[in-house]
Amino acid sequence: MAEPGEGLPEEVLALIFRHLSLRDRAAAARVCRAWAAAATCSAVWHDTKIR
Repeated sequence: MAEPGEGLPEEVLALIFRHLSLRDRAAAARVCRAWAAAATCSAVWHDTKIR
């Protein structure tokens, strides 16, 4: 069985994950290795403000 993010480049996943809440990003990072790499990419977090 193919992994969920197998067909999408990390850059595309990162663009999608930028629009998720912190909780949803954490959940996405647990889906598979490809999603974990994309969810922890600096492009996902560069404009995130944590209070």
